Amino acid sequence: MNFKDYLKSLELKDENLIRDMRWLACYILKKQLHEINSAELTTTQQATLNKGFEKLKQDVPLNYITNSAPFYGLDFYVDENVLIPRMETEMLVEKIIADNKNAKNLKILDLCTGSGCIAITLKKHLECSVFASDLSESALKIAKNNAKTHKTDITFIKSDM
Repeated sequence: MNFKDYLKSLELKDENLIRDMRWLACYILKKQLHEINSAELTTTQQATLNKGFEKLKQDVPLNYITNSAPFYGLDFYVDENVLIPRMETEMLVEKIIADNKNAKNLKILDLCTGSGCIAITLKKHLECSVFASDLSESALKIAKNNAKTHKTDITFIKSDM
């Protein structure tokens, strides 16, 4: 069965759910949006889509299903232990980078770092030392793994603000 027929078989009426299923298919099939309708689904891919569909119906965000969130041109691992990065935060990071692009030896503290997206992005774009803190051991583990993935040297601290 191709994806277009699979989607039709779900008889979805909710446009947001249809959109999220299409993005989920892109992620699972590793194809662009314009390529997925004619893509033939394996049994495994269909089962994975079915699991994702059940989660989407329970209002689980797509980013938590794919464990992936884009931020400032980078991809970050996310799950229920951290917030999904928002566009407004990306705009804040863009402003910080623009205001400090010529600064030397900056020291940055990212409180409640979560996924580490702010700390990692600033470290990649500015000459700086970055300290990132979170109370959650689970969030710190995610931030550390994201820092390793993006090859950034950040000092992580478990701490309450």
